[in-house]
Amino acid sequence: MVNRTVSVDIQSGTMARAHLKEQSRLAAVLRNPWLWVAGMTLVGFLLRRYHLGVESLWFDEADIVAQARQPLPTLIERFTKAGENGPLYTLMLHYWLTLGDSIPGVGRLMSLLFGSAFEAQVRGLSMLFGTAAIPVMFAFAKRVGGQTLGLLAAALLTFNPFHLWYSQDAKMYSMLVLMTLITSLLYLRAIERNTIAYWAAYVLATWVMLTAHSLAGLVLLAQIVATLVTMRVMPLDGRAQPGGKTRHTLLRWFLAVLIIVAPIFPIVWLRAAALVTGTVDSGNWYGNASLPEILLTIFVKFAVNQAAPDALGGVSIPWEAIGALSMAALALAGAWALVRASRKADEPVQQDREVGRSEGRNPKVLTLMLWLVPVLLFWVLTLVLPLFQPRYLIMALPSYLIMAGAGIMALRRVHPLLAAAPLVLLGLATGAALLSINYSSNPQKEDWRGAMVYVQDHIRLRDTIVVFPGYLESAVELYYRPGGPAQVPDRPVETVHSLRTENYGVRELDEDLRRIVACKERAWLVISPVREAQEDPQHKVLEWFQSNWHTFDTKEFNGVTVYGISFNGQPDCWYPGPVMEEPHTFEGGLGFTGYTYELRDDESNEPKQPDASYFPLTMFWQGPATPMPDYDVLVKVTDPSGKVVKEEALGTLNGYWPTLEWYPNAKVIDYRDIRLPGGLTPGNYRVSVQVFPKGQPDKPLKLEDGSTEIVFKQPLKVVTWKP
Repeated sequence: MVNRTVSVDIQSGTMARAHLKEQSRLAAVLRNPWLWVAGMTLVGFLLRRYHLGVESLWFDEADIVAQARQPLPTLIERFTKAGENGPLYTLMLHYWLTLGDSIPGVGRLMSLLFGSAFEAQVRGLSMLFGTAAIPVMFAFAKRVGGQTLGLLAAALLTFNPFHLWYSQDAKMYSMLVLMTLITSLLYLRAIERNTIAYWAAYVLATWVMLTAHSLAGLVLLAQIVATLVTMRVMPLDGRAQPGGKTRHTLLRWFLAVLIIVAPIFPIVWLRAAALVTGTVDSGNWYGNASLPEILLTIFVKFAVNQAAPDALGGVSIPWEAIGALSMAALALAGAWALVRASRKADEPVQQDREVGRSEGRNPKVLTLMLWLVPVLLFWVLTLVLPLFQPRYLIMALPSYLIMAGAGIMALRRVHPLLAAAPLVLLGLATGAALLSINYSSNPQKEDWRGAMVYVQDHIRLRDTIVVFPGYLESAVELYYRPGGPAQVPDRPVETVHSLRTENYGVRELDEDLRRIVACKERAWLVISPVREAQEDPQHKVLEWFQSNWHTFDTKEFNGVTVYGISFNGQPDCWYPGPVMEEPHTFEGGLGFTGYTYELRDDESNEPKQPDASYFPLTMFWQGPATPMPDYDVLVKVTDPSGKVVKEEALGTLNGYWPTLEWYPNAKVIDYRDIRLPGGLTPGNYRVSVQVFPKGQPDKPLKLEDGSTEIVFKQPLKVVTWKP
């Protein structure tokens, strides 16, 4: 009995020790910071994957896609041009766009990772750069202030709405953030280790960064300033004084910077000369910005991704100011903590109690310089050339977040509530920003996709598309896709010459626009209101179309407006008549001369119109010699059983040219797109027209035979839509 009890005790002790050992292993795993970094990276990937393809590509994205589709020699040549921005990203996107087609199975993998939408796959490259920045952020911030700071900075970057936004943008900005962190981390390692391998890696990474964006040079300048600030007078034997560097290290650093700058010096020189002489054209897109305005704007953008420069001065959305103030308070506390720590780091190293490792002065100074130098130098640059946009300073975002993380740690040492209060407020503002901006159900980017889908639904065989300003052509051509199941007509895309061109005046503009509209029946004028106001403050182009011709449609999308313009004929060509002539006269002298079904498959043996599509009807009218009241025209579509499936009452030209404004004996071409419902039974449908005084459908005008309805002799053949 005793032996059995002892045996049970031994087994229980063994199990207890095994359980404790298992718990200690689990605790050791959980203490591994890279496990948490991996988790944050996964969360960051999912956040950047969500809604990736929901928004249309805006103009800059569409333009870089157009550039990436250029031949390889053209892309390589861009590396040597002083005015080019982000040639490496464009080159990488060139291969990225063909990756799914060139390697079997990769296309399916890309659809799984990023989504099947074209926009999602285009943005996938930026998304990967944005996700990869999270672990690099941890590694860099860890060298600045230890493991805890690394985790805090990585967490702030993971959920940062500004970084999330540009990780879902097909531009080079997420790549710039990543390369800022990589070059800075390699810079620190090269300074500390002083090996040729690290210096070579630093040189290569910096070259990559400098070809990612033209303003990446601000990062290199920040690293140079950080080196000069931490430099000490070296003793003759080459040994470092406390907090300093050996002469050997400084020599290698100088050679590395020389190797970095030498190949790009001619381009930098030409670019600087262009800035000084004022020959660089900023397109008049941006206004002048003072240093306080720049700071206020980036405080808001870096915190909650909202471009409201006055967010700290009483903006109507309070969470913007709350988020900006909360992060600014943390960053300010963190900057002060880093300054104090760098002053105390006159010893060779400084012990970090929380992580048990040592950090010197240089990482802290570098972090501060990565914030101060880009902001100050960019402000000086804007004094010469107004080109301020918050995204141009995104390379300062990592240092700002590290400062905020250091502020959390510093305030926590004073009292946990001091750190918790701004952190909670920042978290609430971040959630509001993600829901209302990044993941909003309303479009936040220019909706070129929606605009061109609308044009494709309504465009006809004798129409043209006019884009203004002309440089927006790449966005239109990206989304205007002739052919396909809808048989979209292949119509020309015309552009208007820049009004800022020397010796280009009203006469030249009139000649260009008349050439564009010659022998066309209608035009779809597609503009970006913000850019149109910058390019043409007096709205000469829009006024030319709307004063000389007749607007029949206006459709607004986010950042894009589409105007349908009717020429009521074909300028400098001929006046089209109805295909089906069926003359009738209403009481009061209003004449109806005929109609045309402008079906897209008109060349087939049996012209037909799919259901769930726009039926393009053109009606031809002849006005009387005397003025008329305002009439509405009711169009009805009736199925073979006699059931009305669609009826629509509008003034002529969709109400834009009411009959009371017709000149005597006017000939008017009236365009109507009738949206047919889906699920219609195939067959021949009847189309009819009635006219009545506006708002009085119970008083239709009578025809010469006493009836009130014109039933078209030509039936409309409706078929089932086949995508």
